[in-house]
Amino acid sequence: MSFKLSEAVGPAGKVYAVDVEQHKLDRLREIAKERAVTNITAIKGAYDDPGLAPGTIDAAIILDTYHE
Repeated sequence: MSFKLSEAVGPAGKVYAVDVEQHKLDRLREIAKERAVTNITAIKGAYDDPGLAPGTIDAAIILDTYHE
């Protein structure tokens, strides 16, 4: 979803991809580098805190969180 959102917001926009599993973030960074995508920032969140400062995002999409 991060790459679809990256295209949607364009080069002036920013996508924050938050996950609690580091290996998923590492893989996202690898793919972004391979594709030369620069508007995605991977953030290691906690189970009770996404690690995003208040007021820093315009919208959020939350996927597959029930099992976390």
